[in-house]
Amino acid sequence: MSGIFISYRVGQTGAVAHVLFERLVDHFGPEAVYLDARSIAPGEDFSRSLYTRLVGSDVVVAVIGPDWTTVSGTDGRPKIMNENDFVRRELAEALARNIPVIPLLVESARMPARDELPADLQSLAHRQYVHLRVRDGDQAVNQLVDSIKALVSELRHRQGPVNRGPTPGTIAGGVIANINVGGMNHISINDVERR
Repeated sequence: MSGIFISYRVGQTGAVAHVLFERLVDHFGPEAVYLDARSIAPGEDFSRSLYTRLVGSDVVVAVIGPDWTTVSGTDGRPKIMNENDFVRRELAEALARNIPVIPLLVESARMPARDELPADLQSLAHRQYVHLRVRDGDQAVNQLVDSIKALVSELRHRQGPVNRGPTPGTIAGGVIANINVGGMNHISINDVERR
């Protein structure tokens, strides 16, 4: 397995992402699961690590909290509508590269409708999701693990290479640089709105 990439929004679903990381490591091993806050060593090039693991992943788990489409940034607009939003760029890149994305809905979260998403994320609205509620205990995590195993098995048995989209560039703080995603080019770390 090349890996499981966990995409999340700090503050809203950060705690869930960390617990999920531990549970997935239990099932798949520490080298197979990527969570930026847990997987990047001190002194390591953050942008290179993030980009390399994202584009090399077998699956991306998008941790979606109840306010995922409405939480606002410094400009007062929903963060997900900002072209420089960290989470949006990760998921847009994964979708553009045909990397399977599994939405993980946390507690009362619901799947966003197409019209609640920017154009580069609208296909996310059609992805089958897993719902994670505290009252369900291990059931949701086990369902997620089973889904990941099935996806990876399917990818391994396909004929020919999986289309991963455009030629790789670099990521600066989670945003693709020197690559065209959603019409944006040459994004620098200063343009990034953090998670």
